[in-house]
Amino acid sequence: MNFKLVNAGGANLLCGPAKILHSGQVEIKSNEGGVLVNATKNFNGDSTSANTGIVFVAQLNTQYYLYVNNIRTDSFQVSYRRFDASECCQAYNTITELRLNGNITSYTYPENTAAVNVVR
Repeated sequence: MNFKLVNAGGANLLCGPAKILHSGQVEIKSNEGGVLVNATKNFNGDSTSANTGIVFVAQLNTQYYLYVNNIRTDSFQVSYRRFDASECCQAYNTITELRLNGNITSYTYPENTAAVNVVR
């Protein structure tokens, strides 16, 4: 999943000239059996570019939470569809719907992977 933390004007708060946060201030966590587990996150480009977002691999049927400065600020819910292997292709999953704080976004995988803007 690909997202950016932006201000109300759309400026990227983690990368580029409007940067006011560093990557250590932002965590993506899931609740696994009552324990918060950090997801591995990476930049999807040069952190000096305002076009760069954060990516993480979302596991099937897992709720994710965005933490900024150790405060839970947002939630991600991901819906998947599994395609079984065929003569031409291996089995794979697609993201059919991504909700940010309960609201449907335009993000799908692999069709529309433009970063989801999370406004701070």
